[in-house]
Amino acid sequence: MNPLHSSGKHRPASVRLGICHNRGVTLIELIVTLSILAIVLAMALPSFGQLVAEHKIKTVSQTLVSALYLARSEAIKRGHEVSVCPLAAGNGTRACLNNGWQAAMGNEAGLWVFDDLSRPLLQLEDPDQLIRQLAPGRAGVSITASAGLQTGISYLADGSAKQAGTLKIALPGAVRCLKLAANGRLTLQTGKDDAPC
Repeated sequence: MNPLHSSGKHRPASVRLGICHNRGVTLIELIVTLSILAIVLAMALPSFGQLVAEHKIKTVSQTLVSALYLARSEAIKRGHEVSVCPLAAGNGTRACLNNGWQAAMGNEAGLWVFDDLSRPLLQLEDPDQLIRQLAPGRAGVSITASAGLQTGISYLADGSAKQAGTLKIALPGAVRCLKLAANGRLTLQTGKDDAPC
């Protein structure tokens, strides 16, 4: 018989070697883990804010692009001028806002795509027909239009644009430049905060 086991029963190796199995974590381990987590979160939060800004810019850009593509295709299909213009909520008129792109992005009125049969300077009146109303709804997004696009954008029956220029869609740290060529083609590019499109 082994002198270590006088009772004849086998003891576990951990008891013989003086090893104790604790279940759970110590306070020091918890503090170290929380400190590491805090450091990782501090590094990730600015990136998350940038991600949110990029998403807002992308959503507004895609809404504008889809409205313009719709207007161009409808102008070709219908054989006459179709316009896109920004509206302010509750303005009580059916006229496009002068330099109202930014106002249209933060309210429920948004953008109008319409048949521009009467052809005054971008105004919806008889016999004009509303094709679609889009509500981008992204308050805080800054939209700056070049001189030719401040009131709205019109496409002619051949798909060419009546006006050419750029729309700068921006939030701090996220910028998109939507360029409209005279032939009606759109180009969407990433821009810089401090540079014009």
